[in-house]
Amino acid sequence: MSNSPLVAYTKISPNRTSPRKHAIDTITIHCVVGQCAVETIGAVFAPTSRQASSNYGIGPDGRIGMYVEEKDRSWCTSSAANDNRAVTIEVASDTTHPYAVKPAAYNALIELVADICRRNGIKKLVWSTDESKRVNHQGGCNMTVHRDYAAKACPGDYLYQRHGDIAAKVNAKLGASTTAQSVPASGTAIMGSAQIPAATLAGFLLSKNPAPKLNGVAAEKLAQLYISEGAAEGVRGDLAFCQSCLETGYWQFKGDVKPTQNNFAGIGTTGGGVAGHSFPDAQTGIRAQIQHLKAYATKDVLKNPCVDPRYSLVAKGSAPTVEGLSGKWAASKDYAANILAVYKAAAAFKGGASSSTAKFPYTVKVTATALNVRKGPGTGYAITTAIRDKGVYTIVEEQNGWGRLKSGAGWISLAYTEKRA
Repeated sequence: MSNSPLVAYTKISPNRTSPRKHAIDTITIHCVVGQCAVETIGAVFAPTSRQASSNYGIGPDGRIGMYVEEKDRSWCTSSAANDNRAVTIEVASDTTHPYAVKPAAYNALIELVADICRRNGIKKLVWSTDESKRVNHQGGCNMTVHRDYAAKACPGDYLYQRHGDIAAKVNAKLGASTTAQSVPASGTAIMGSAQIPAATLAGFLLSKNPAPKLNGVAAEKLAQLYISEGAAEGVRGDLAFCQSCLETGYWQFKGDVKPTQNNFAGIGTTGGGVAGHSFPDAQTGIRAQIQHLKAYATKDVLKNPCVDPRYSLVAKGSAPTVEGLSGKWAASKDYAANILAVYKAAAAFKGGASSSTAKFPYTVKVTATALNVRKGPGTGYAITTAIRDKGVYTIVEEQNGWGRLKSGAGWISLAYTEKRA
């Protein structure tokens, strides 16, 4: 039984059972409740008095640590039965609800889980929002969480709500079906088929933006918010995204998902909307919009997309529509056809977040205390060095939110940089 080659730091904990008593067939993701480096996580698991450990840990910078080899059972989930069959992963997170994790850590988690699955013959990840299906591995469910076995919030709502997205991303890397991988709780219908990739949606958004103030990284963050919230709700988040494009037709941002003006794209109301129907932040608004999509859509989304009654709250003509797709502001009876047109256009779009209008070269200032430089654009590539001076660096190419350094040292995650004017 092998271990992950992605590991950058190893400190084996004495808190383990060797060997494990079940073949690896499950993934259990935890949150650390602290933005801790992999060395710090290792130190936490080092004393025997701690009586706790995990197989792997991921720091906020995306580095991966190993504390218990895969051949052995970690002491992580308050369940010997689960830990004997699961690879357990602690992910650095905020210390308060919803225990959010950094983008680099999230991306590294996807790469690590995909690697674990490949080496252990797990052909597809299956997630369920139904606890009984998880703990009994019904319907092929092979993802569990700590809260299934103890009165804990772990892995926190941020990661819990993204388990469907994690499964979809890992399955794409495994070459498994790209159909939504969540198994619904009783009475919940999964709608539609494959999600449009976030990068494709991001590129589509950038291509249709008459006043572009949104870079590729921020566009993909926004698209991913829709997809991940949709996965958590068991519906098509990409369809909600297309609805939003149709409603506003334009977006104004300052490099992230915080708007310089409110709009109806899951963030607030467009001019002419009814007062009191805005949201405090993008994620809250997107979640509300997707919940409405879930409430009013039919099972076959592509044949009969949702018509949300909240459209009546926005004055017709208060915002332009997506150029060249829906023409004049549509009456309610035409929304289904127009949303479908937007959806099909996004699905056919061949670009991505890397196809932003950025002109090369340009400079960025590193904001992270330690930012890994990798051989390629992703956490699956080997680390060549690390930037620790928070200096200014020149970018000559972008791919999927990563920038290639002019020096030739490698690629850095642009999520931990600020673009210079």
